[in-house]
Amino acid sequence: MKQKITFFALISMLVLVFACNTKPTTDEALAYHDKIIHEQGAIQDSFNAFEETLLTYVPEEMEAALADALAQTEKSLKILKECEEFDKKTELRDAAIDFAEMYKDLAENEYVALVANYSLPDSLYSEEVEENCNLLLTSIDEKYTKVFDKMAKAQQDFADAYGFEINKKTEDIEE
Repeated sequence: MKQKITFFALISMLVLVFACNTKPTTDEALAYHDKIIHEQGAIQDSFNAFEETLLTYVPEEMEAALADALAQTEKSLKILKECEEFDKKTELRDAAIDFAEMYKDLAENEYVALVANYSLPDSLYSEEVEENCNLLLTSIDEKYTKVFDKMAKAQQDFADAYGFEINKKTEDIEE
């Protein structure tokens, strides 16, 4: 009887050791990565579309595109916050959440002010308003760069840890 209990305990311990120490496969990591990057891309695409409307100076177009971008950000943020940790790690998910929250903050603050300034009639668009727009654009760029760099590093670190390569978009890069 003691031998059966000892044998059962030994087998149970081995199962637990192997079950707890198995590293996820590259395919599992890639699927997790792609789910997160899909949401990042959806947010980025919605803000790219919004930023294109800034060139129109049409208040209704700018406001509608900003509302769409904010809605996409909130939808993606909810999905990202519901993502489980992966292999007991959260860095990629957390960086993506920071990315979404940064855009949400911009959509509720700097971009609202920018749309208000760009909606002014020409007669009210002064040098002071233009300087304010430049300050807003600088603030947007600084916030974006800081969070994007963190996201890119987390993405690359994740890819390195699980043995896959990041496919970088090159169509927007000018030489």
